[in-house]
Amino acid sequence: MESSALQVSLSADRVKIEFSAETRESLVRLADLLPALRSITNSVVEAAIQREGRAARSVSCKAGCGACCRQLVPITSTEARQIPQIVSSLSEEHRERVISRFEAVRSRLREVGMWSRLESMAALTAEERLALSLEYFALGIACPFLENESCSIHAQRPLMCRQYLVTSPALNCQRPTPESISRVALAAYLHDAVKQVEKKETGKERVDVLSTAVFWQPDDTAVMHTVGEWMRSLLAEARRGEVETASTPPAQ
Repeated sequence: MESSALQVSLSADRVKIEFSAETRESLVRLADLLPALRSITNSVVEAAIQREGRAARSVSCKAGCGACCRQLVPITSTEARQIPQIVSSLSEEHRERVISRFEAVRSRLREVGMWSRLESMAALTAEERLALSLEYFALGIACPFLENESCSIHAQRPLMCRQYLVTSPALNCQRPTPESISRVALAAYLHDAVKQVEKKETGKERVDVLSTAVFWQPDDTAVMHTVGEWMRSLLAEARRGEVETASTPPAQ
């Protein structure tokens, strides 16, 4: 089977981020690229943190501060399909705690009449989604994976969780407003890119959130492309800085 070396070069915040991978020229699912997308996002975030440091601004987010883990966290459909697998991979004790928390979230949302509204979130306008997100945050529901105010699946956390950083005081995140929160701008947003690519591939928009992902599983459309084709589409969507992709000729 033919293989090639995929080289991705991204200029982010005056830092050149490179990602290389030996790939087979066979078809893969978008989910197979999640480890690479997490790695690239981590590099983009690190470049942004260094930029903030040069401007004498420090990122407030750290282990033990779980305020944003009570937000209605959007995730890609690709990530939503993996949540049950992540839960299953946990130790028995950890898995039981997480499943119990997911069930508690469902019970609470049904109690306040929000469960069905979240299920039909894709049909809402941007303003309606924002209002619903604020209502959700007011309930103070913690992410099922949150333990001791830290993420218990940190290495596998969603792209959106990696992208969300602030330089405003951590205390402000408990009662966030546009005036009190200073988001860290990134050179590329892989979560947003995946959402756009998913929409183009399926022809429809779907809204998935982390706290309900074990219950509402998106259909597996089984769309498949080569790694190079996926990466070119994703980076074209994510681009805010200069992005270049190139593949070496296939090796025999």
